[in-house]
Amino acid sequence: MTAIRRAQGSTRPVKLTITTGDEPLDLTSATVKIYMRPILRDDTISDQMVVNGAATTLANQTTNPGEVTWEPATGDFANVGSYALQPWITFPDDTEDGPEPIRLEVFDSLVPES
Repeated sequence: MTAIRRAQGSTRPVKLTITTGDEPLDLTSATVKIYMRPILRDDTISDQMVVNGAATTLANQTTNPGEVTWEPATGDFANVGSYALQPWITFPDDTEDGPEPIRLEVFDSLVPES
C-alpha cells in the first residue's frame, strides 16, 4: 500500500490517479466512491467503516485520465491513526471494481490544517 498523509481534522482534498498497470484508467462516464476503514495494530483492516461511499469528482478524462478528487468531510480525519482507503469504481456498463487499498496516515498536527 502506498501512503497518503493528512493532519488530524484536515479537509484538504485527496487527489488520486487510478491506473491499470502503469497506465491511467479512463474513467469516462464512470462513478468513483471512497471507502475507508482503520488499520489495526496487527495490520489487519477493521470492519468499522469510517467513510462509506463518499462521492468523488472526476477530472477531465481526456486530459487527465484516471484522476479523481475526494473532498473529505469534517469528521473523516477526526482520529489519529492508519487507515485503508479504497476507491470503488462503477463503470458505465454497471460492472464494479477497485484498485488495491491505499494506506492513509492521519497524524496529530501542531498547527491546525484545513
